[in-house]
Amino acid sequence: MTSDLASVQRPGLRLGWSLTGLLALLAAAGLHVTLSIRSQFAAIEEIERLGGSIEIRQTGPAWLRRHAPGSWMNGIDEVVGVTLISGELRDADLKTLNSFKSLRRLYLGGNLTDAAIAELKPLKCLERLYLCHQATAAISPAAVREIQTALPHLEIVLE
Repeated sequence: MTSDLASVQRPGLRLGWSLTGLLALLAAAGLHVTLSIRSQFAAIEEIERLGGSIEIRQTGPAWLRRHAPGSWMNGIDEVVGVTLISGELRDADLKTLNSFKSLRRLYLGGNLTDAAIAELKPLKCLERLYLCHQATAAISPAAVREIQTALPHLEIVLE
């Protein structure tokens, strides 16, 4: 009789652990999404602070876009283009771009060096890099070859 009682209680225990595991998984996924959205918001703010602009591709359901307040959707839209042409732009400022996983086009100007080009390696979707003449002054041909090796589909346009 005792073994019958134990077998009746085990499925409930398994179900409890399964639900707990599912809830933990959902919480982790929600946290990841929340952090990604916050990271993109912060990166957009930094680009704007640096005097740059962004190009977005709208994503998400239309009904949510109609009801979302103000720029709330910026956190889930895909940033596909960034323009940063400022004399004040420095190499370290480009770390911000790593928040844009779908970045395809990048226009850069400013006082950049080889270190700035190295910051672009994580941008696996980057298809076109426009470098203003001001930005190319301190960038070596070796750094250009290195980024083209890391991102073989990247087209670099010198303006």
